[in-house]
Amino acid sequence: MKKGMIFIILAVVLVGAILLYNQFTGTTTYEGSEVVLYEFWGNGCPHCARLNVFLEDMKEKYPSLTVKDYEVWYNKVNNDKMLEMARAYNVNVEGVPAVFINDKFISGFSTSIGEEIEQEIQKCLAEGCVNPGDRLE
Repeated sequence: MKKGMIFIILAVVLVGAILLYNQFTGTTTYEGSEVVLYEFWGNGCPHCARLNVFLEDMKEKYPSLTVKDYEVWYNKVNNDKMLEMARAYNVNVEGVPAVFINDKFISGFSTSIGEEIEQEIQKCLAEGCVNPGDRLE
């Protein structure tokens, strides 16, 4: 067998293996319209720290995701922005983390909340969604 043919066969096998790996591990990268998520968090908040790690993973998995994050415990301007966003969504924010994505307000963080956030990201990529910041204008 010629070296060129061996190279082609190996390339096809490698590409197939990568595709199968992505399918079974759920690491498919989605592309589409931009998804904007607003995150309000507090420095020292353990739930916020877990959400931040989760959102870093989401940004890697979904390159169209933009996270606008604001620390609110030590920054009055950011806290005011959170309260303005809460008024725009007609919700009361009673703690952090607080997430605004599309038309949803999500408070706190847990595994199930992470799943809810990811489902909303996927919905936005498939159907499009509004930038929460547009409600502030």
